[in-house]
Amino acid sequence: MLQRARNQIIQRLMRRSYANDDEVYLFMLCLVATTFCLAIHLYLSVVFLAFGMWPYVGVNLFSIAVYLFMYPLIKRGRYTPVGLGISLEVMAYATLFGFLHGIGTYVIGYYLLVLVMQIIIPYGSVRLRLWVGLAAVACTTASLLAHFYSPHVSPMPAGIGNILMVSNIYLLIIGTVVELLIDNVLQHLIAGLNEKRMAELSTKAYTDALTGLYNRRYAEIYFEELAARQKQTCCVAMLDIDDFKLVNDSCGHACGDEVLVFLAGFLREHLRKSDKVFRWGGEEFLLVLENISLEDAAAVLDKLREALAHTPIHTQKGEVVITVTIGLAPLQVATHTNSIECCDANLYTGKRTGKNVVVAG
Repeated sequence: MLQRARNQIIQRLMRRSYANDDEVYLFMLCLVATTFCLAIHLYLSVVFLAFGMWPYVGVNLFSIAVYLFMYPLIKRGRYTPVGLGISLEVMAYATLFGFLHGIGTYVIGYYLLVLVMQIIIPYGSVRLRLWVGLAAVACTTASLLAHFYSPHVSPMPAGIGNILMVSNIYLLIIGTVVELLIDNVLQHLIAGLNEKRMAELSTKAYTDALTGLYNRRYAEIYFEELAARQKQTCCVAMLDIDDFKLVNDSCGHACGDEVLVFLAGFLREHLRKSDKVFRWGGEEFLLVLENISLEDAAAVLDKLREALAHTPIHTQKGEVVITVTIGLAPLQVATHTNSIECCDANLYTGKRTGKNVVVAG
C-alpha cells in the first residue's frame, strides 16, 4: 500500500518540470505544510460549529480560504509568499486566541511549528526566515504576557476548552513528528523520482520517437546481450519499403510518417514476442528472429510480406498500399555487423530483381 502511494506521488510529480532537486523538495514541503494547516482548520471549524460558536467558525473559514489560495501559488512556484503566508496565518491565529482566551488550550504551541518551519522549509532568504522566527518569539512572549497579566483574558467554556486542549496537544505532536520525518520521506521520494526520470530518458534514448521501435543505438546493446545468452539459431533481416519516396512526394511527408507508424505496428503484430524490430533509418527496419532456421524465417517473412501487400493503409490522404523487399541472412552474433551487411546485399539483390520479395542467403 505504501509502495503504491509512493508510486502514485512520483507519477504526479513527473507531470511537472523542476529546475533541480531543491525545487522538488521545496514544492513538496510547501504542499505538505499547506495541506496540514488546511486540515487543522477544517477540523477546528467542525468543532466550533458543533458548539455553535459562529465567530470562531468564521475565523477558521477565513483561514481555510487562505490555504486554498496557497495551492495555485505552489503550482506556479511562488514559494516565498506561500511560506510567509503560512507563517503569518498561524501566528495571527495563535495570537488571537492567546489574547482572547489565554494559553489554556495550548494554542500557543503553534508558534513552535512556525519556528521549526523557518528551519526546514527554505521558502525564502535566511534573513527573511530569521525575521519571521523572531516575530514568532515576540508573539509567543506577547501571548504569555496576555495570559498572565491581562484581566481581559477569558478561558474557553469548559466543554470545548477541554476538547481544544486535547486536540491541540495531539495536533502539535503530529506536526512535530511530520517535521522530524518529512526530510527522509521527501528525499526517498526524490530518489524515486530521479530513478523514474532516468528510466524514461533511457527509454527515449533507445527508442525511435515516431514509431516507438527500438533504434540503432539499442541494437548494439541487444546484440551484446544476445551474445551472452545460450547459443541458438537466429536470423537477421533488413526490410525496406519499396518506392517510399513516391509516397512522400505524392502524399506528403505527414502521410509517409503515418505509413511508417502503421508498418511498425504491423511488424509487431505479425512477428513473435521474442523477435525484435529496430528502425534502422528512414524506411529501413532491422528484424531479428530468434530460435528459428533460415528456411522457416524466410517462410514467416514471405507470409508477412504478402499480407502487407494486400493491406490498405488508411491515411489522411486516403488509402495507401505498400510493398516491402526483405534481405535475410543467418545471424552470427559475434560478427553481427557482417550478418547485417549480408542482409543488405540480399536486400539490394531483391530491389534489382523486381522488389516485393524475400531474398535469403
